[in-house]
Amino acid sequence: MPTRLVNNEKGNGLDVDVCLVSPASRANAPYPPLGLMYVASYLEKQGIKVRIVDLKVDHYGDLKEFQRKRVEDEIVNEVEAIQPRLVGITCLVTEVSEVINLGGRIKKRLKETKIMIGGIHPTMYPEDLLFSGSPVDYVIMGEGEQTATELAQAVIKSDHQADISGIARFDGAEVYKTMPRPVIKNLDEIPFPLYQKVNMNYYLRPNIYAIRNMFLSTVFIFTSRGCPYLCSFCVNKNIHKIMGSHIPVRSRSVKNVVDEIEYLANEYGIDAFYIYDDTFCIREEYTLDFCRELRRRRLNLIWAAETRVNLISEEAIKAMKSSGCIQLDFGVESGSPNILRRLRKGITVDQVRKTFALCHKLGMRAMANFMFNTPGETEEDIQKTLALAREIDASYYNFSLMTPFPGTDIYEQVEPKLRTDEYSLLGGSIRKIADPRFKFAKHDLDLNKILHNANRSFNSLTKRAAFIFIPRYLWQIFNSRKKLDYVKGLWQLCKRVVEYFLEKDAQQLR
Repeated sequence: MPTRLVNNEKGNGLDVDVCLVSPASRANAPYPPLGLMYVASYLEKQGIKVRIVDLKVDHYGDLKEFQRKRVEDEIVNEVEAIQPRLVGITCLVTEVSEVINLGGRIKKRLKETKIMIGGIHPTMYPEDLLFSGSPVDYVIMGEGEQTATELAQAVIKSDHQADISGIARFDGAEVYKTMPRPVIKNLDEIPFPLYQKVNMNYYLRPNIYAIRNMFLSTVFIFTSRGCPYLCSFCVNKNIHKIMGSHIPVRSRSVKNVVDEIEYLANEYGIDAFYIYDDTFCIREEYTLDFCRELRRRRLNLIWAAETRVNLISEEAIKAMKSSGCIQLDFGVESGSPNILRRLRKGITVDQVRKTFALCHKLGMRAMANFMFNTPGETEEDIQKTLALAREIDASYYNFSLMTPFPGTDIYEQVEPKLRTDEYSLLGGSIRKIADPRFKFAKHDLDLNKILHNANRSFNSLTKRAAFIFIPRYLWQIFNSRKKLDYVKGLWQLCKRVVEYFLEKDAQQLR
């Protein structure tokens, strides 16, 4: 059965104005719904009473369809019990059909309740959720904090919503969009996410998903919003166009970020944090100030971040390591200069070599992300990618197949375009390349086999377990407030590792 991890408040919820919902397909996700938590904090700051419905299945492995349906039933029951005036549901591209169905079920129970949907895909394609007969009343376009707050205030007062910037709605004949809402320039104005609205015991269980392949109790932290780069497989720059923003990156103040980290350390006893920015280290002086502030407060936490090979210097790595940083994740993508140019990645193979060599020299763990099935990819390109992967000797590797998400430049090459009921194909099944629209490589090699072999051959059991011998890691676990959670989680992790390598052996015997 789903574990009820909604909130810590008591009562029947009849005094709640807004209910924010995570779809049932996220019931086994190890990542908290930070977007909802930020919106919730902004709503409460304006005096609007809010709850978050975030139900989880307490298990490892894939979420089965019968479990997802059971969770969805419980979500509908929970929302009905709360009786909010406005329901907000977050939505990824793969969740469009699910969210429309969930909204319809809620509408049947609560006919007067308004439903708003937010997220990257609704921002890019509001017409996928707004049409004749749709249960969705509003789509939030762009950042949700201010728009959701104004919309909630209007719904509560039964005012007309036409003048609210940043929304879309169906007016009976077509989708009507209001003026784009300017981005929030001063991110310090947004309160910390409302951590108390979800069950942090679930999200702070030690896992290997936050700082990837390191078993830690970790939280996710944003220090900025946006990215200045133009990668053709990323939607970021196109989101900025829709929002009418000319500010590619906005950063919170160092003090504001470290205040949040210190709060989480004191309140929840975290052992680590992961900087969840699209790109960290964009401004080196900010990075150095951040590291200095962490050292000054003596928080003694492990942390990691995702950045780019063309942004890191020796001074920055030294400062990061001295403040507790234990791993940097890099989007290498390919070992072929031609592919990097086509992806508009803005890096070179020489920069990859130099940065990984620097990480080895300074004792910083470095993770490498690679992609196959890129536009125009040849067998030679794949061999160059595998050769570079061997050369850089990353601490951990992640190989994937390029996914043409709607809103990216690469999606423009997909013909015919996906219907809304086909968006789920962009999930795990993308690995099978069963749909010819998802094949971008020129060669006829078995991409699924290449992916399978690369992930297993580069990530040996020895490499996967190497982090447990790092003194800084061992010191953190020894001093953790969650030792019992580590013991319980380690047992589950060991079982998964055994299953993983049994599967590997079975594959080799076929």
